[in-house]
Amino acid sequence: MNPLLLVGFLFSFTGCLKSDEPVKETADSATEPTWCDTLGLEARDFVEAEDSGALYSVAADFTVDTLEGAWTFSENHTGCESILVIQDTPRQTQGWPRDLWSRDIDDFFELLPENARVLFVSVLPKSEDRTAVLEQMRSDVDDALAEMGETGAVFADRMHYVTEQARRIDGWLGEVLHAPGWGVGIDRFQRIRYIGSYADSSRYDSDMGWFAPNLSMAANEARYYNFEAERETALEQDGARVVPVFTGERVAGNVYVDVDLPAESDLAAFDTLQLDLYMGCEGEGEYGDCPAWDYMAYLYRCSVEAVENTQAATPCQPHVPASEGVEEIPAETLECSCNAPGGVVEPATQTCNTEGTGFEDCACACDTEIGRWITTYHREGRWVHDVSAVLPYVDDGGAQRYRFNTTGPYELKMDMRFSSSTKEARPQEVLPLFTGGTINPDYNTNHPPVTVSIPSDATKVELATVISGHGMNDPGNCAEFCNITHHFNIDGQGEIERSFPEAGGTLDCMDQVDRGTVPNQYGTWWYGRNGWCPGKDVPTVSTDITDWVTPGSDATISYEALFNGSDYTGSATILMRSYAVFSR
Repeated sequence: MNPLLLVGFLFSFTGCLKSDEPVKETADSATEPTWCDTLGLEARDFVEAEDSGALYSVAADFTVDTLEGAWTFSENHTGCESILVIQDTPRQTQGWPRDLWSRDIDDFFELLPENARVLFVSVLPKSEDRTAVLEQMRSDVDDALAEMGETGAVFADRMHYVTEQARRIDGWLGEVLHAPGWGVGIDRFQRIRYIGSYADSSRYDSDMGWFAPNLSMAANEARYYNFEAERETALEQDGARVVPVFTGERVAGNVYVDVDLPAESDLAAFDTLQLDLYMGCEGEGEYGDCPAWDYMAYLYRCSVEAVENTQAATPCQPHVPASEGVEEIPAETLECSCNAPGGVVEPATQTCNTEGTGFEDCACACDTEIGRWITTYHREGRWVHDVSAVLPYVDDGGAQRYRFNTTGPYELKMDMRFSSSTKEARPQEVLPLFTGGTINPDYNTNHPPVTVSIPSDATKVELATVISGHGMNDPGNCAEFCNITHHFNIDGQGEIERSFPEAGGTLDCMDQVDRGTVPNQYGTWWYGRNGWCPGKDVPTVSTDITDWVTPGSDATISYEALFNGSDYTGSATILMRSYAVFSR
């Protein structure tokens, strides 16, 4: 029936009721809360998809035989859960003497979110062998859940034991379980994901030269899927104006891009800037396609020539290299200037070209840091983080040039997200304060106090810092795995301390999976670091210091970094940017 006719029909029918006769509500008329409603989770509809096992593709429907009977994905889709498909011998654990399923079941359920569903599947070729290991696993799981009481009962009907051999399952699922063979996740967007490394930081095996597997590590994948779903909901609701920066460009070192931002008058309506970065592998997988190590990654905004190059056709002395009997002749240079982000004019030079027919463009720097990340070990990643403190570095709008730098190769996608969160004041000026460098006995001497003029019209003043420590030097295995504390004294009125007690902790970065650390990387990703984690953004931390300064007056800000309360006596590295941020 035509929907409009149906509405008219219902209206005419209800119009026949007498006005003095109340409409009785039946038991079925009230909508019963769904399982997702009960958990307070957003539900998404099932999506019909092609039978493809490509990473991040939408998972097509499938049916598997289990110890309890046939199980079909679409028929059991709730819209708010994730699925883990775990083999008894995934590729990551082959060669280890103990079976993955033989221990750690209790730990697995301690970490597993209550909206996760698990399919256990064996790689054994003989049916009777598969049945035996599956029945043993079911018994072990039932025992573990029984010990958990009501908490364990939550999982009871969402554990399934697939009787088909992993590689023989029809369609995309069997193909992926066979190759690459890592194990499979289906996230809350119904996308195909891989299960990463099972390595446990507490199980180093000197004979194997690595860390033995732990079943519970798979639960980190489901934890991360929940983080991603919550993040996506927040992004859908923030009303941001999204500006693409990178759209799939390859980076292995530096990559530059020209971006057209909205006009300055349009950007003035926004008080928040987030960077949404995805770093993908070159290839169809993760391990073996993504680079092996945790590398630094940066986004910089470039300075631009203050005036157009008027000397491009002026004959000049080019560089002449030294040769036998002839001294080197340096290239002729001219002074010029560059407009740096934040409205600062910087001196620079322009150099005669190699032919001597004119001067190159002004050599403007491209080193104003906007964002910082640490890449993963062998996995892809996506991060969204707030860098509103440096909003004044980009809010002049219009045509701008950016540089992304990291060891690669990676494929980049990045958006700038401008939004308004109804802050009391908007960052409008940023003043660089202290940078890091080599931390040694002279570090604090090399960071004298800075005098800052507080604008008379500033309604809010903040200290913003981006800090990460690197190197593994004595004493303390610094600065990656030691707690270097950073102390900022604001005009004698108060002190801000940034410390990293998690540095060197066994599981501190793993504990941050719920806050965006990419889980189960193929490296020592679990350990806490000095201000950072592999596979995570390095946060910009802003602290309100308005009450410690006086608008229209100068303030002295001092800084020192300490190890165990004293100057560091070794030699390590602090990568730091700190700013005074003025809002009006």
